[in-house]
Amino acid sequence: MAEIKKILLVDDVPLFLELEKGFLEGFGASVYTATDGAEAVRIAKREKPDLIIMDLIMPGMDGDEACQTIKTDPVLASTPVILVTAQTADQATERARGCKADALAFKPLKRQELLDQIDKLLSARHHEVLAGKKQVLVIGDSMFFLQLIQDVLHEKGHVVHIASDQAQVDQAIATHHPDLVLIDLLLTKSDPITVLEGIRDRAPGLRAAALTSLAPGDPLAVKAKEMGLVDYISKNIPASDIGYRIDEILFANAANTRRAPRYSFRAPIQYKKGRFWILGEIANISESGMCVKALELPENGAQILLRFQFPYDKENLEEEAQVVWINAPGRPAYDAGRPVDSGFGVHFSSPSGTFKERLGDYVKRQGRT
Repeated sequence: MAEIKKILLVDDVPLFLELEKGFLEGFGASVYTATDGAEAVRIAKREKPDLIIMDLIMPGMDGDEACQTIKTDPVLASTPVILVTAQTADQATERARGCKADALAFKPLKRQELLDQIDKLLSARHHEVLAGKKQVLVIGDSMFFLQLIQDVLHEKGHVVHIASDQAQVDQAIATHHPDLVLIDLLLTKSDPITVLEGIRDRAPGLRAAALTSLAPGDPLAVKAKEMGLVDYISKNIPASDIGYRIDEILFANAANTRRAPRYSFRAPIQYKKGRFWILGEIANISESGMCVKALELPENGAQILLRFQFPYDKENLEEEAQVVWINAPGRPAYDAGRPVDSGFGVHFSSPSGTFKERLGDYVKRQGRT
């Protein structure tokens, strides 16, 4: 399960509160309780829980009214709310939608389903906090395609800026400081190579990727690569896959700007997915990240906990890391040139001094200094 710090549990039945509080505390949660909606709002404002589980029908203020109050509070609006009810799905669903609840659970609760809902909501919230809203500049003059990309990026939660010529590009870069540029190589109003040259001159560290139907070997694509293009996204793949590829480039941004030496390294590793430890094998390692061979993959962009040890050590190390790419046959953007056929790459969030020391010792023992 994603890390839980605080859960607010709201119900007017004391036995329900007692049973579910004990159950959730068994997973390491700090559980606050309330018996009506008004009390729930007061506690939420004071304690700022990570998640709220609330009965729909209660004396005084009902759960949907309390949820609506929470969702209109700027501080609490992003807090996930699960409404719990004994009503039928038809009756409850409309009320849940009306108050912008994040999920609906039905009594009697099925605890594994509840845990799955909690895990999904907390993982999504953590991902949003981690990733934040990215500023993406899209350069093109095909209105149909621009609208498609804009819809995809908005669905991913990113902020989109549109430009179709050099002047608009310059203004957008100066005003919005984008995290990524996506350029259509089939521009008609401007020469795409000239635009890329301008980006390189004005913002040398800004990453640019191409949205194109051209093959990577096309002369225009080759020239664009020489101008510093970091990747290609095909126009011919489904919209959902385009969104996936854009996120992959955005998440890889931090890792790709680091130039730490990478070393061949083979050792077993475990990573935590939900409540379980998944086995894999380290393929290579550096001070800033590693490549892991695995059949079961985490979500791209997820924050995960890794457990492994160096060959000369007896104690395990645990390091937190962010997944910056995933690779597997059959998945969108599968790349046979990756270090592993099925696996993922991570960037360490804040590598420990112990890790750096042991990596340095490993490198020395291998005669690589």
